[in-house]
Amino acid sequence: MKKSFFPFSFFLLVLYLSSCNNSSSTQTEAETATDLKSVFINGDSIHYIDIGKGDPVVFVHGGLGDYRTWEAEMDTFAKNHRVIAYSRRFAFPNKQMVNDSSDYTVIAHSKDLSEFLKALNLEPVHLVGHSYGAFTALKTTMDHPELIRSLTLGEPPVMSLLQNVSGGDTMANNFITKSAIPAGEAFKNNNQEKAVSVFLAFVTGDSLYFSNLPQRVREIMMDNLTELKGVLTIQNAFPPSPAMISRK
Repeated sequence: MKKSFFPFSFFLLVLYLSSCNNSSSTQTEAETATDLKSVFINGDSIHYIDIGKGDPVVFVHGGLGDYRTWEAEMDTFAKNHRVIAYSRRFAFPNKQMVNDSSDYTVIAHSKDLSEFLKALNLEPVHLVGHSYGAFTALKTTMDHPELIRSLTLGEPPVMSLLQNVSGGDTMANNFITKSAIPAGEAFKNNNQEKAVSVFLAFVTGDSLYFSNLPQRVREIMMDNLTELKGVLTIQNAFPPSPAMISRK
């Protein structure tokens, strides 16, 4: 059967993109925790929520997130689908220790995702990812298309594509000088909230974005600082892939 790598539902993406500002949830954190499961893959336990029945939809969160990022979507999609949201390596409540810089790259995360899908013995899934989770989903799809039924991506940071865009070098340099360096310095000074605020201000274009978020969303972000610290300090957090570089 021919694979389709387009969104299986446009409004799914719209719902997701509104989730970061959604302060309500149909489940309390305690109720969600009772449904939390784990699977042992690649030497570590990965936690996830698995609800509903039907064609599987797997949600992959971005940096500063975890499985709770998708609380506003899960019950709705679980009415007609089996819905799975997992916490990527280093995300709450996983307990992985950082061994070396390669642990932070999308390559390691995509290996986790492919093994996760295999461990749950899922049929080809609808895969939905945001930000670094979208990059993870893209890499996984490229490496294991047999595992994926459709692919929905929200802002995957495929930095290698910038070399094909007019002004791409400037965009990449701005990310380093206006986001990565000042946020990294804030982390070094143990000013965690400033680091997150600086990073989000750059990627959203809104200097008040973090401070205006609902408290619960801010708390989830602060529970998930490990990856952002790593991504802002290692040399190759966004590795290029020849297949991701369009040819002129």
